[in-house]
Amino acid sequence: GPCEHRPTRPDHQVNRWYIAPGSNNFNLGINTDRRRAVSFNVNTNGNREKETGVVRYGFGGGVTMRPSPQLDLSLQPSVSWNEHDWQYVAAPTAATGHREYIVAHLDQTTVSLTTRMNYTVTPTLSVQLYAQPFLSAGSYDSFRRVASPRARAFDERFHTFAGDEISYDVDGRRYTARIGADSVRFDNPDFNVRSLRSNAVLRWEYRPGSTLFVVWSHGRAERTRSGEFDFGRGVRDLRDASGTNVVMLKLNYWLDL
Repeated sequence: GPCEHRPTRPDHQVNRWYIAPGSNNFNLGINTDRRRAVSFNVNTNGNREKETGVVRYGFGGGVTMRPSPQLDLSLQPSVSWNEHDWQYVAAPTAATGHREYIVAHLDQTTVSLTTRMNYTVTPTLSVQLYAQPFLSAGSYDSFRRVASPRARAFDERFHTFAGDEISYDVDGRRYTARIGADSVRFDNPDFNVRSLRSNAVLRWEYRPGSTLFVVWSHGRAERTRSGEFDFGRGVRDLRDASGTNVVMLKLNYWLDL
């Protein structure tokens, strides 16, 4: 996934500050009355870097339903598109022993759906359910090396590899970048991540102050390297991925001494 912008830091030799590109940000959210049987919320946010022009934005929302005092159900989908013009890729060491820092342009898409259900069967018996499927894919291009990290102009801090300076081995899924008479190699950073986290909790207060919890947790995850976002294929691959199941018991007993 993408790294965050580094905080500003001083160059003590020349007593100047070097900063990440400035950005414009916005956030907007709308909520209806949560006391009603059905309530909605919608939110959006975005970010645009001034010097690079890359844009990040996302949309989310949800609906909460309370058909009875004992039951409430909420669904919260979200989707985000993330661009990063100087995403960290690797720090390979050349044959001369010099370490190079490689960055690239990242284009990432992420979707998720968070589902929650709470059901009170009786005052002493309740069930809680939670599930969150998650799909994300990111592809990289325009590889660059950090050439002058303390340059005042942002573009002067990087050297973009020209077509004859970088090559790709399809079978080995590795890039080779030429730097003068030297060269470095690094793996293809493209990624696809699919995961599902879910759990169910049964709570039974079998006597005043004494409670039994039965917890079932299910998870599955898969990671590949195509870098292409395909919602339908991602859902199918997540459905077919191997999973793990864990069952836990917790018993509390109140001693009335």
